[in-house]
Amino acid sequence: MKQWLTFWRGVAALVLAFGLYATFVRFVHGLGASTNLSDGFPWGIWIGFDVLVGVGL
Repeated sequence: MKQWLTFWRGVAALVLAFGLYATFVRFVHGLGASTNLSDGFPWGIWIGFDVLVGVGL
């Protein structure tokens, strides 16, 4: 009989589990928990990233 849980299926299961956990945290704690943005620093590192990528493009 063929083994059902292979290495790559295990890796995919771990990625799926991490994604489900991140989704759960997002819905329970709100957007601030997943983006780490606040009223004092509302754009986070997004502006720097956007400028860096925009210059590259």
